[in-house]
Amino acid sequence: MINWSQVLRTIFDHEAIIVIIKGNWKTGKTGLSLAIMEYLLKMGLIELGATNIEIEETDKIKMITDMPTLKEWHFDHPTNPKNKAYVFDESGKLTSRRSAMSKNNRAWFEFIPELSKGRCKLIVVTQSEYLTDSIFSNTQFTKAHFTTFKYGNRYDVKVESELFRDMPSVYFRRFPKCEIKYAPYASARFELERRDYKTLFLCCDIARDYGVKDKSTTVIANERGFTSRVQVTRLLKRHIRHTLGVYPTDDILEYRKEKGLESKK
Repeated sequence: MINWSQVLRTIFDHEAIIVIIKGNWKTGKTGLSLAIMEYLLKMGLIELGATNIEIEETDKIKMITDMPTLKEWHFDHPTNPKNKAYVFDESGKLTSRRSAMSKNNRAWFEFIPELSKGRCKLIVVTQSEYLTDSIFSNTQFTKAHFTTFKYGNRYDVKVESELFRDMPSVYFRRFPKCEIKYAPYASARFELERRDYKTLFLCCDIARDYGVKDKSTTVIANERGFTSRVQVTRLLKRHIRHTLGVYPTDDILEYRKEKGLESKK
């Protein structure tokens, strides 16, 4: 019987590939997509991960929500790019098949053929591939489908792939849980242009949620997956300091870490 690790290695042991994760509402699609990315890192099949899902970033997994930043991350080295995976959540809303000629869809149409140049595996999350632009389900690029199901408190997944030699599909009861902290009720976003206003840091986003969207520190902590409201308060204070032009060394180090610059000279 083939196990979970064997399935992932069979599917993802390629420099570039598209995988579709689909299923009804609240069947664990987002959690599964992040869990797969975690497994790929642990198995050594990728070195970097990124997503447009609201997550608590790590040194290996970043939140990327615009095309310019995605391209910079994707083409990280001109001759020897690192193996990587990008989870694109809510693709049915952000790249709807009904708006096939939109700027957003055309941008992805141009980007997908370049996946191999950046050694990138694209994990696309949708309720149905028929809601998402057809470029994501093109058989030239798409090699596997993961379909999620929920039975009571149990989350299952059916995996179908042309890469399986002796079986059309594999079914797993209780697929692995995601350890990445993420906001399950926050809407994933993706924009064509980088935001030019000062919400480029986590503290800016927190301040916007608190001051503009009128969310409490408790709500923000829950949505962001923080362990307590203290983290929200600390980030709000950091935002006040940089708004006033005060940049203590600790703040500068955190900004550099958020932007992945901590190891650069």
